[in-house]
Amino acid sequence: MREDDGKYFWLLYKLGKLEIFEKELNVNDFRQSLWNYIFKIYDFAWVLEAKTLKGYQPAGFVFGKILGPINEIGDMLWMPWATERNKLESSVNFLNDMRKTTTLVWQCEAKDREFFTHVCRYGIARRVGTLILPDKQLMEFQTRI
Repeated sequence: MREDDGKYFWLLYKLGKLEIFEKELNVNDFRQSLWNYIFKIYDFAWVLEAKTLKGYQPAGFVFGKILGPINEIGDMLWMPWATERNKLESSVNFLNDMRKTTTLVWQCEAKDREFFTHVCRYGIARRVGTLILPDKQLMEFQTRI
């Protein structure tokens, strides 16, 4: 992620998609809060790009933590203009590139199960289990080695 990617987060903030930040921040205060927040919670952040009619543009962002020999994806955030195809292609490309250098794991709720099951059909990831929590179940996935 680059410093100029902050403009996309500013857009999401103005659209009300980033509720974790206090209301009515100016752009400079927002950017400072954004970088402090991201790198306080996560160890890495990547931009997922997709080919659009305007060329390659950010379709979303991936955030995660290093957990010993693996990296865990904690959150994925999609831009409002990202189509289902943009999401699929950028996710598949990202996971395929990353699996060559590290093992990624992530969990999803039932509403996202179909999406990640479809990603697995490209042979780059697989479902490895279910996490049972008091209030819900999460499907767990990992990239293929």
